[in-house]
Amino acid sequence: MAGYEHNYNLSSSIAKYWKNGIAVNLTDGSTAAIGTSIAVSGNEVYVAGQEQLGARMVAKYWKNGIAVNLTDDSNNATAKSIAVSGNNVYVAGNEWTNSSDYSFSVARYWVNGQTESLIAGSSGANANSIAVSGNDIYVAGIEYCESIGVAKFWKNNLAVYLADTTGLKNRSEATSIFLSVK
Repeated sequence: MAGYEHNYNLSSSIAKYWKNGIAVNLTDGSTAAIGTSIAVSGNEVYVAGQEQLGARMVAKYWKNGIAVNLTDDSNNATAKSIAVSGNNVYVAGNEWTNSSDYSFSVARYWVNGQTESLIAGSSGANANSIAVSGNDIYVAGIEYCESIGVAKFWKNNLAVYLADTTGLKNRSEATSIFLSVK
């Protein structure tokens, strides 16, 4: 299980994961940090999340407690989901192009630290979850159309809407994706 513990005395949080009820700290509490997703491959433990770096939140993951930054501190960013397949680490998340107010979110995923922007309209999108099967990469999320969010997923960067995009009245969002491989 991945998550965080908030330290009210320091006004920060410690990213951590729990194995069999035992907490493992990923950060020391000197900065705000959150673990958002966990994956295990063999004896390797991977945790996606974010940590304050300077004035910004940086998307990152930890492999066995060692941090790997996915973004720098030029924009606020978060890593929301992580998957491991073979020797490849896949992370889904978001980066805001106007970090002062989180006004425009770019849905992204990273493969072994290399970034890929997901195709979206001019209003922004969020990537919430990632799953991998063979060479196929699936990312669940939301695209903002006419200021209303529409649930969608991307398969190998090609968008599939899960809700009708005409006459938008209701917001929808895909928050998780899982594949069952036979």
